[in-house]
This record gives sequence, C-alpha cells and structure tokens, in this order.
Amino acid sequence: MWYCAASALACVGYGSVFLAAGLLLRNPIIPAIVILFREGLNPVLPALLQKLSVVYYVQALTPMPTPIDPGAPLLVQLFMSPAAPPSTLRAVFGLVALTAVALWIAALSVRRLEINYSTE
Repeated sequence: MWYCAASALACVGYGSVFLAAGLLLRNPIIPAIVILFREGLNPVLPALLQKLSVVYYVQALTPMPTPIDPGAPLLVQLFMSPAAPPSTLRAVFGLVALTAVALWIAALSVRRLEINYSTE
C-alpha cells in the first residue's frame, strides 16, 4: 500500500512541477533535463539541498530505504549518506504543499495567457 501511495504522490508532485515549468517556459525540455539531473544527484547533495526535492519526500514514504551499493568506493558511500528522512505525515504534507505552490504558480501563469483563435 505504501508503494502505491508513494507512486501516486510522486506523480502528483512531479506532475505539478512539470506543469508549472511547461507553462512558464516556452521549451519545457531544458527544465525537464535540469530537474532530472538534479533529482539524480540528490543522494550526493548536502542535507539542506536534499530536502528541496520531490524524491526526498517520496523516499520517506517507502517502507524500505534505498540501498547503497556496498561495493562502491568509500568516498562515494560517504557522499551518498542520506539526510534524516521526515516523518510520514511531514512527507505527505511536504508533497501536498509543493503541489499547491506549483499549481498556484501555474494558475497565475494561465491568467496571463492570451489566446487568439482568429489567427489560425
């Protein structure tokens, strides 16, 4: 059940982030690549920056933590030390708050859009 909940909240969180990026920027490919790169580097980032990503809160909802390869070099294992995971309630609230903020930004962007149907 927790994996389904984590998947659903990940879809909601990432969906709202990509919706806002698609509405604010003309070409959403570049922000998608930046977000993908940023989320991939999340285990290596400091604890404060780890808390500013969707994957940090989604991983807190999964029953088992993501394993670190024991065959990895010691320096890599040191850098991949995860930040202390938030509680389940805080993780859900963090994802819902992120979604609300991203949708609010998207709504402000949509209000400024002007569609002219007579041009085509």
